Amino acid sequence: MAGQATQIAEAVKDSLNATTFGKAFSAARLFLPLFDFSVMDDLHVTVASKSIEAEILGRSSATSEKHLVDVAVQQRLAGDPAKESTNDSELDDLCELVEDIADHFRQAGTLPGFASATYAGHAIEPLYSPQHLKEQKMFTSVITFTYSVQRA
Repeated sequence: MAGQATQIAEAVKDSLNATTFGKAFSAARLFLPLFDFSVMDDLHVTVASKSIEAEILGRSSATSEKHLVDVAVQQRLAGDPAKESTNDSELDDLCELVEDIADHFRQAGTLPGFASATYAGHAIEPLYSPQHLKEQKMFTSVITFTYSVQRA
C-alpha cells in the first residue's frame, strides 16, 4: 500500500482528470517530472508530492500533518514570447487555467478521493516563469497545495 503522501498526490491527479477545465489535459503523477523538450508542444500537468510537516497535538500522540503537493502546468509556446503580443492570448489562457485549477481545489474543501485531507491553502509560485519563457519559449507555473490531515 502506498504512503499517505502518495495517496494524496494520486487523489489530486484523479480529481484533475475527473474535472473539465478550459483546456484539455491528462494529469500525471510523477516522482521525477522530466520531459523531452520535443513533447512539450502539448499541455503537461504534473502532480508530485513535495513535503510533509507534522506537529504533535497537545499531550497525546495525535499529530496534525500538512501535506504539500505541487501541480506543474507546462507548455511550449507556438511563437516567440520575446516579440510583443505574439503569445498574449495563449499566455492568458494558461494563466487562467492555473487559476481555475487552484479554484477547483479551494472550492472543494476536502480532497475528492481522500476525504480526511482538508484544503488548507495554496500558493502559485511562479504564476509563470519569465526565465522559461525567454530561454525555452515554455510556459511553466507551479501551484503548491497544502492539505491538512489529523492522525491518531
